[in-house]
Amino acid sequence: MAILDHIQIMTEAMPGKDDIVKIKEISGILRQFAKDYCPVIALSQLTRQNKEQRGKPPVMSDLYGGRWLDMNASVILMSWIPEGEREHEDELILVKNREGEAGYSAPVLFRKALMRFEPRENGRASDDHR
Repeated sequence: MAILDHIQIMTEAMPGKDDIVKIKEISGILRQFAKDYCPVIALSQLTRQNKEQRGKPPVMSDLYGGRWLDMNASVILMSWIPEGEREHEDELILVKNREGEAGYSAPVLFRKALMRFEPRENGRASDDHR
């Protein structure tokens, strides 16, 4: 498996082109790489320029270069911290699933020290995973 953190940094190696064009090319290359060699996880930043969007779950159009990432990705999963939640209590939202349904969300707790998400039950971290 190849993991890239984050896709926008890769655009710096391609001077002279518009960033969105770069993301289009990079996401196409990553898709082909995934088909030929191994699964690829590519992290991306959100734009969230509109202040009215804050406090709402992220959507596909919030991805920087989202149209091209949407076209080339098989799965798009977004992390979101709802307002009023405690620090690091996130939701993982399945925004796109080429092989099935999307629109699901799961409450999770991000454990920074372990660099992993763990299930939350009834809004709290599951004790089974500590």
